[in-house]
Amino acid sequence: MKLLLIIGICLASYALYASMKKAGKPTHPLSSLASLISNSSEKVSTDINLYLNSPESFLKKYEFEFRERDIESVDEMSDSVVVVEILLKNKFLIYVDGDHEPSDALLQLNILSKEKLQTADSYNEIMDSYRSSKYGIATFLQDGEWPSLFKCANEAGFKLLAVDEDSDSLPLILVPLEKSQEILKAFREARLKTYFSSK
Repeated sequence: MKLLLIIGICLASYALYASMKKAGKPTHPLSSLASLISNSSEKVSTDINLYLNSPESFLKKYEFEFRERDIESVDEMSDSVVVVEILLKNKFLIYVDGDHEPSDALLQLNILSKEKLQTADSYNEIMDSYRSSKYGIATFLQDGEWPSLFKCANEAGFKLLAVDEDSDSLPLILVPLEKSQEILKAFREARLKTYFSSK
């Protein structure tokens, strides 16, 4: 009886997997997350699946990017770094250091948003403030007496997030406000952390 029950559970699980695969829905949390952020980009999906199914092949494909990080083996790769590199390569993320010139970071974010960020009411005020600043972009991602980049993103219909990859750099993404909670949930399910989720 127990054997029949186990077989039944296995068959049901396989049927669920097959139906999800047939429907084109990602079955791995990293696949789901990448699909949401990239609007179901085929290139992103291909790279995520390559990483999940053949980490060695993925490491070879991203050899240059990982060499820049001093990563030389599969054991040194982390899910967060992999997701960051895939999104960066496919132009769904910008990657800046904390001391990066803030006006340039803002321009990069505007390009990332397909120039929707510049439609925000506070965009020009923020750009003027950044151009005259002596500080790096990280300063303006903290609370202070300066125009809020998070408010600017909200005005344009986005939520600004950073992927926590355990480094001093800032992998920044813009996600549509209406999808932000779904994407934050997908980050949690993939066991990846973000910064600025409460902003």
